[in-house]
Amino acid sequence: GRRTAIVADALSLVTVLALVVALVVGFVPLWLIVVTQVLGVLFDGPGMVARDALLPRVAREDDVPLVRATSLQETLQNTAQFVGPLAAGLLIAAVAEQGTLLVAAVMFATAMALIAGLEPQRLQHDQPLTAAKALADIREGFRFIVAEPLLGPLTLLLVAWVAVYIPLSTLIFPAWFNFARESAGALGLFLGVQALGGVLGGLAFATVGPKVSNFWWFVSTEVVA
Repeated sequence: GRRTAIVADALSLVTVLALVVALVVGFVPLWLIVVTQVLGVLFDGPGMVARDALLPRVAREDDVPLVRATSLQETLQNTAQFVGPLAAGLLIAAVAEQGTLLVAAVMFATAMALIAGLEPQRLQHDQPLTAAKALADIREGFRFIVAEPLLGPLTLLLVAWVAVYIPLSTLIFPAWFNFARESAGALGLFLGVQALGGVLGGLAFATVGPKVSNFWWFVSTEVVA
């Protein structure tokens, strides 16, 4: 997990710097934006999974209950989603797009340095980890999720939710603000405020989560959602 997170952040850093160079030289074709965005998301995914996988280990080493550590992580992530778009909008207004991307590059470098501070783990595999074995493990995991009575439907629901929501946040909302001639700061504030609910929910779960049944907490929050 540690090495995967570092490599993922390094590759994402390269895609950000590629856009900075393109903006400086004045060559920003649409295909370059599309390619860097696709690669950025492709690299960010393994990095996020790796950091999530590190959480139980870090919580155990620091003697923090896993429920509390998970709640804290969720709260901090939503705080970042609140602050991030707002900060990006203000930065674009202050230092233009290339300056904002440079700040993002510094954030990736900082994340790499923080993860590198974790002690490396010695991994022992029961079988040699080949490409064929990795694909077989992925297929096994996919079959498990599909057959699982709770995770299967939830995963399909999440896929449908992402398919509906992502075009809203990445295309329709920015276009709406652009047609209304609103500033980048206004769009950043609008996108950031959406994460406030996640911040409050994470704090609430950190407070009462260890004291209640995970099952009933899950059912009640899903019904409310």
